[in-house]
Amino acid sequence: SGTTSEPKGVVHSFKSLSSSIPATAEALNIRSGIRVYSEPMTVGLVALSVGAEWIIPIPGEKFPDNCHVWFGTPKEILDGLDIIEKMKTTPKSMETVAVGAAPVLPSLVDRIEQVFNHRPMDIKTIYGMTEMLPIAIGDAKLKKELSHLGDYIGEALPNVIIEIAEDGEVFISGDNLCKGYSPKPDTAGELIEMSSLGTGDIGEIMDNGHLILKGRKKEMFIRG
Repeated sequence: SGTTSEPKGVVHSFKSLSSSIPATAEALNIRSGIRVYSEPMTVGLVALSVGAEWIIPIPGEKFPDNCHVWFGTPKEILDGLDIIEKMKTTPKSMETVAVGAAPVLPSLVDRIEQVFNHRPMDIKTIYGMTEMLPIAIGDAKLKKELSHLGDYIGEALPNVIIEIAEDGEVFISGDNLCKGYSPKPDTAGELIEMSSLGTGDIGEIMDNGHLILKGRKKEMFIRG
């Protein structure tokens, strides 16, 4: 993890990686027997854990027609949408398109709807970070409806605790928070443990408990 500062080794445990699997699977409609199209293992391992098939994209390959759930970063989703448009046939079995690992703009939600011809399917956003995978999952279509309030993120997973500090920073804790940071390779230090983590995001909790982001406390640079 090092988007905002010096790279750090994040140490997870079986508990922190596995505790969110049931809620993630339910939110993304992942279940036994279906096919999940995802390059990141974040969702791929959830698929395997509940008995679904994990299909890993290969660059340049034709988009599969028989997948039910598709997860990727905004860049990966945009690239996939380009491939689908060139195929001139929309995958008929798709039930859920989920986007995460970077900010999701309302324009991306519009593009997904257009390519899939506004079919009745779920479009989800996944908010998380290397230290906690994931934090919250939301209905991406609400990003457009609530854009006047900020960046709609959605509902925290059941085992996640979100708190807002006095300066507005979003703090997270819970069973799926990592154990801490590993010592630097050139030192003999010990694991730097943590019980909560400041995300660097500024946010508010809505009356229904869902999270809205208002901006960043620290600068963030996304390369490539």
